[in-house]
Amino acid sequence: MVMKTVLGGILVLLLITATAQALSLANPGCEETCGNVTIPYPFGIGASCSANESFIVTCNNSFGPTVPYIRSINLQVLEISLEGTIRVNSPIITSNCSDRRHSTLEMDFSSTPFSFSDTKNQFTATGCNNLALINGQDIETGGCTSYCNSSWRPSTCYGINCCQTRIPSSLKYINVSLRSISPNYGGESCKRAFMVEQDWFTNLTNPFDVQSMENVPVVLDWTANTTCKNFIRRYDYINQYKTVCSCGGGEEGNPYLHGGCQDVDECANPSTNHCVHPNVCVNLQSGYGCFSPDKGSNKARMAIIGMLLSFL
Repeated sequence: MVMKTVLGGILVLLLITATAQALSLANPGCEETCGNVTIPYPFGIGASCSANESFIVTCNNSFGPTVPYIRSINLQVLEISLEGTIRVNSPIITSNCSDRRHSTLEMDFSSTPFSFSDTKNQFTATGCNNLALINGQDIETGGCTSYCNSSWRPSTCYGINCCQTRIPSSLKYINVSLRSISPNYGGESCKRAFMVEQDWFTNLTNPFDVQSMENVPVVLDWTANTTCKNFIRRYDYINQYKTVCSCGGGEEGNPYLHGGCQDVDECANPSTNHCVHPNVCVNLQSGYGCFSPDKGSNKARMAIIGMLLSFL
């Protein structure tokens, strides 16, 4: 009976300790959210909270609800992932559209750790007689053509009134231009072009819904020039790679912070362990164990207590 009481008390202490040690994803002493977006380090709200100037986030409430912006690239943040991606709002450019002024799109990430994700985005254009091109700093790097069919508007984007193309890996600069495929084909109709997150675009009920939008989500890759205990290297097609920090197996948290990774307590949630009452779930580094306090010698029970105390 005494042994059960001791075990129960230690388990309560473990739960309290795990709760107290819950770690923030932000730099210590810094705000973790801006609006409804979590801002994890190496990003930070203000210079003192970020790893460097490229990762500074500013919170803007000038036009309504507070929204975060990446100051170095002046784009609104939608979501930041510690797996090396960030979702941002990117503008749609137009030409010869009655409801919009003619616009251009130039983005230069050359001096930043950001680049367009070639696996999550596609360059997209809509409209009739539309030749949309991605111009690099010295050469055209891609584009697509959208042909006319006024009597048919498909729900897909394969060249009739809408076209898409993949983009090169590690793309850091784009200057988008719109022109007619032929001056005698389709006239000077309304044309649009944009970089867009492909999963988001595919999930639209109607791809032409973007015609009423000014911005669409885009995924950028990012990398931080830092050392970390665990990392993953991801290679692109020209054998360049970026290093992404990660917590070790059985850990969670922010690997970019010193001591930012903590052990996952599988015993805290019945769905993450397979221990059945009356067995006691004991959280271990990178895993857990199921032990019976009602069976075995006092020596075995004391071993369980020793393992529990080692995690306090």
